[in-house]
Amino acid sequence: MTLNIICTLVLILAATTTRGIAGLPKPQNVKIKSVNLRSVLLWDPVSSEATAYDVEYKDVDQWSIIKECESTDKTECDFTDSIRHYDNVTLRVRARSGSNTSAWVETERFCPQSDTELGPPSVKLEVESGVLYVSISDPLENSTNQSLKYYYPQLKYQVTYWKEHEKMIELDPSPNTSFRLEELEPSAMYCVEVKTVEDYYHDNNQVGKPSKVDCKYIYDNDPTKVVVFMVLSAVVICLFVIGCFFLVRYTPGYIKDFLHPAWNVPDHIAEFLSRSSEGLNVRCNSEEKFDAVSVLLDDSSRNTSSPKL
Repeated sequence: MTLNIICTLVLILAATTTRGIAGLPKPQNVKIKSVNLRSVLLWDPVSSEATAYDVEYKDVDQWSIIKECESTDKTECDFTDSIRHYDNVTLRVRARSGSNTSAWVETERFCPQSDTELGPPSVKLEVESGVLYVSISDPLENSTNQSLKYYYPQLKYQVTYWKEHEKMIELDPSPNTSFRLEELEPSAMYCVEVKTVEDYYHDNNQVGKPSKVDCKYIYDNDPTKVVVFMVLSAVVICLFVIGCFFLVRYTPGYIKDFLHPAWNVPDHIAEFLSRSSEGLNVRCNSEEKFDAVSVLLDDSSRNTSSPKL
């Protein structure tokens, strides 16, 4: 009899723990996602109609409701503005439908400054005289757009670069935001990736998300090669001008023949023209018959036409 009572109590306790006092299931997969100090509590929805959720946090020993997430119908709660970046808190969430509530589900202790994930920095590349310049902008705190260096004075950057399709070269983490990558092979493509590193508040030197890979082509800007090219170009131009001068000065006949080449009439056209000229000569040499015409003037006409003096 006693054993039956104990088993019944155990079953009731298990049901209460898993489904809540009134039988409402509790939220599952409760977790915190925090990037650049923006912190959000996430959970899976409870399969029940008209379900709302309550979220609370505890700093030391007192639970406080997060007003933005009281009776919310969402399955997430942004609690960034409810706590300070250095607070060490525990959060909990429960489901509620009418007068029915589920059991609370608590998270592990969480401190934004030491547990948040560092996002990628912004990177800008420029190439000048065969040198690749890398400029880095600090990641920003998501809610206020404040530089993360404000919260992490020891923030560093790890630059990785490589020639396309070759082995990566990783530089030591540095607080600098500007880098010069020299001794690069000319006429080649180089790529750069940057990560944030924080080793003061985060354990084991937390490395943040990498930046987007950016690539630049390194042109061959060797000053010696440029000078040699210019000298050779000048020599070639001078030789060309001198050659043209001597050609015009001492070989004018060849130039005339080149510019005005002799033109030969094709044989069939020459034959046709010769036959035509022979026909014309025959007509011109042949005797033509014609009548003689005489003009006679009488005396009256002669007197009339004579001018008076």
